Formats: sequence, structure tokens, C-alpha cells
Amino acid sequence: MSTPKPKKQPESYLEKQIVSLTEKKLSGEALKIEIKGRRGWPDRLLVLPNGRVWWIEVKDEKGVLSRQQELRIARLRELGHEVHVVWKLGDFRLLIEAMQLDQLARAKIEAYLSDLLEGGSTE
Repeated sequence: MSTPKPKKQPESYLEKQIVSLTEKKLSGEALKIEIKGRRGWPDRLLVLPNGRVWWIEVKDEKGVLSRQQELRIARLRELGHEVHVVWKLGDFRLLIEAMQLDQLARAKIEAYLSDLLEGGSTE
């Protein structure tokens, strides 16, 4: 008996899941980006807690970035923006986990530095 292949996740499904996770799990906003006359912009702009902003381009597993998308993503990154291409839902979940770990590490560092400044023990 063979193992069934995992179902392909179409872009529309991925995008809906990203919106749902952003709004429900992260308490953020997932804005749809459509700029008239300007091609290549990522699909979504995620406005996240603690001032984080992510540009998200959604592609299914067989999707290919257009030349305009590649150029736009490169330019946004050059300007210091955080841009992610999401090929499957697991990719987005990993981004969330990485962000949460980063926030935890920052909180621990801030607490450590605060303790040092107050003359407390760091052990």
C-alpha cells in the first residue's frame, strides 16, 4: 500500500490561511496589496505587533517569481524591508515561530540589561 501524496496547496488557500493566522494567532493585520500600474509587488503586507512589518509573496509549490517580482523583492530588501516568499503553509508557520523566538530572546536580553543597570545580580 503506497503513501498518499500530500495535497497541493493552491495560492488562494495559502493566502487565506496566512490572513487567518496573522489576524487570529498574531493579532496583526494582513493587507492585500494591489498597486495600479506597478507590477511585482508582494501579495500581502502584514502589520504585526511590536512594530514588525512583513511583505509576503504567496506562491504555490510550482509557482515561479516573475522578473518584476524578483526586482521588487530585491529593492524592498535593499531598502531594509523584511520580505518573505511563502511556498507552503509550513513555511509561514516557521516564520511565526522564528519571530516568536526572536521576541522571547529580546525580552530576556532586555530583562538582563535592566537588571544590570539596577545593580542586581545576573545569575
